[in-house]
Amino acid sequence: MIRIENLTYIYLAGTPYEKKALDSVSLHIEKNSFTGIIGSTGSGKSTLVQHLNGLLKPASGTVTVDGEDVSGKNLKELRRNVGLVFQYPEHQLFEETVYKDIAFGLTKQGWSEEEIRDKVMAALRAVDIDESLLDKSPFEISGGQKRRVAIAGVIAMKPKVLVLDEPAAGLDPKGREDIYRMVGAMHEAGDMTVILVSHNMEDVARHAQRVVVLHKGRLEMQGTPGEVFMQHDRLTGMGLDVPQITRVMLHLKTLFPDLSSETLTVEDAKDAILKYIGINLWKEGSRFR
Repeated sequence: MIRIENLTYIYLAGTPYEKKALDSVSLHIEKNSFTGIIGSTGSGKSTLVQHLNGLLKPASGTVTVDGEDVSGKNLKELRRNVGLVFQYPEHQLFEETVYKDIAFGLTKQGWSEEEIRDKVMAALRAVDIDESLLDKSPFEISGGQKRRVAIAGVIAMKPKVLVLDEPAAGLDPKGREDIYRMVGAMHEAGDMTVILVSHNMEDVARHAQRVVVLHKGRLEMQGTPGEVFMQHDRLTGMGLDVPQITRVMLHLKTLFPDLSSETLTVEDAKDAILKYIGINLWKEGSRFR
């Protein structure tokens, strides 16, 4: 679906303040996959994803989506296929009503009123927003609802690729859980590639099928969540961390060497601990037989 080859991008090129934000990054993202991109502040995460729908143009290298170079692609078509949700997307809400905000992009695509309404209602259901909010001002609803409305405006376009740049930033734990449950459900139900940029290791570990690590503009690591997050020392050296439960299990392993520390979620940890206890109880029982 997405092929990035030797992508380099330089901010303020040719000035005393120029900065190489991406340095020869090559990356392939499979169709219908869920990819997490992590890295410390300034690693190039947001710069990378802004190339996917033509907001930025490479200084060198190529980005192709469905085999077409995004630099030569019609931007209207590209942005219909690659939907980008920025951090704090609710700051982009501006219309009089929730309905008009969700429908805004569709009105620029030449759909009929009936078609627009059908697509708005489908997007509304996907983000689990009640129809009673359609005629309300987007500025009168809660923060979590604003975030959902902003995401609905992107998915109403039926993108093949949904890029989420810190979609749960600033939300309380329930709002964060709701957003990720919604995104996970959309990914499982639809023909959609999801790319998640996040500083939260727990969110990436729980939801991504593959993890990409950027550091100082370069691609440093990639693999399954287990393959990446088990390299604790290497991640720490890049100013990153592992999921909290993984840290706990790594510490427990120093006390109980036979305990598996390859855990990314609380459920994984529970299973590992119960398995360890079960094996050792069986061993203790064997001693008295």
